Amino acid sequence: MPSSVQTGLVGRPGMNRGWLKAASGVLLSIVLLIVLLLAFVLERSPHAQANTELRPGTALLAEAAGQRAIQQFLQADPLQLHQTELAALLAIAHHAYPEFTTELLLAEQQAELRVSYPLWSGRAYLNLTLQARDAESQWLQRLQLGTLSVPGRVLLPVLRRSGSVLPASDELAELFTGIQQLTITPEQVHFRLVLSEDEQADAKDWSPLQQLTAIAPAELRRYQLQLHQFQRDTAATELSAYLMAVFQLAAEQSQRPGTSLQQEHRAALLALASFFGADHFRWLFWGSAEGPPLSSSSLPVTLAGREDLLLHFVYSAAIEALSNRRVAWLAGEMKELLDTNPGRSGFSFVDLLADKAGLYFASQALSSPVSAARLQHQLALGIDDRDLLPAFDALQEGIQYEHFIRYYTNLESDAYQKQLASLQQKLGAMPLYRGKD
Repeated sequence: MPSSVQTGLVGRPGMNRGWLKAASGVLLSIVLLIVLLLAFVLERSPHAQANTELRPGTALLAEAAGQRAIQQFLQADPLQLHQTELAALLAIAHHAYPEFTTELLLAEQQAELRVSYPLWSGRAYLNLTLQARDAESQWLQRLQLGTLSVPGRVLLPVLRRSGSVLPASDELAELFTGIQQLTITPEQVHFRLVLSEDEQADAKDWSPLQQLTAIAPAELRRYQLQLHQFQRDTAATELSAYLMAVFQLAAEQSQRPGTSLQQEHRAALLALASFFGADHFRWLFWGSAEGPPLSSSSLPVTLAGREDLLLHFVYSAAIEALSNRRVAWLAGEMKELLDTNPGRSGFSFVDLLADKAGLYFASQALSSPVSAARLQHQLALGIDDRDLLPAFDALQEGIQYEHFIRYYTNLESDAYQKQLASLQQKLGAMPLYRGKD
């Protein structure tokens, strides 16, 4: 550095002290602002009360509400949700994210959604309340965060402007705007969900596969073709053989510029799900010019001798690849709760074991470059189905509603949690999954 520049910077100790004093003042002001903000938003007790316990009947209510809401939306009819159905949906959300407590209060022409989140082991709480009222469009009355109150008319513009900082805030603002003709009673909620013209135009070109995973449909089809070719060449009937084949392709593809082993693993997991269950994953290609996915497996491939366990494994792994482990595990538990109802197969801890094995496998494949490379090494050494799923002879299956209620009551009970701990212990002892929960 030239001496003249050095003199300008270093030769004025008074100026340096002035800058240091100014920076210290700014830092102190920021700290005080944070302390004041925390004093306003943090409280000593939660506002939301305990959620409904998650029982088989809760899952059935949520299923019925979801199916009806989808049908009403597709037919452009008003959506109608009963208080018991809304409580069931909140109970499911709480089971997936137990750190959040939510409560919905319905009255004539108004409603409150309360959310409480504990901090510092419950010594303080972050309480959020959304207040709504009957309205044609401007139904959001206010958001309460601790003692801070934000009017609804201010909240939506703030959400839109914070899209680059807060994840999905712009989408949340669009959802709030799309809810119209809201009518609230103590028993139910009526509203229309209306997409804007821009949203409707975007929906026509929207590719779920690329939006959720950044994987082009053509990339996924490469893996599907590999699976079809492998099946034609080998006629293999065990899932482990297909895993080794498709993950070998993932290792080769990860050498291309601009990709990674984890991203190729994600494509491989989704290809497995669409290969073994095309009907359930065809929606991934919606809006894609690539056309529908290839036809599914033409042979009865199994995991531990059972086709249903293969589906539980690959579906759970694929859902984690599309979202996260909590959502994937919740989907498996909801399916088993629904199966306790008359005419269905019954609750199965064996199915849950396969679900959790699929989640552990996906976690190994996706969670970090180190775990992805470790999985590649283990697959290169060779595996069979016994490496994917432990023995399950002692686990209960076919549990009907009365039996489940009598012995397990709900998914939060000690008896049920003890069974889950047993599943985790079985899987945790396997070399392929060690340390993944």
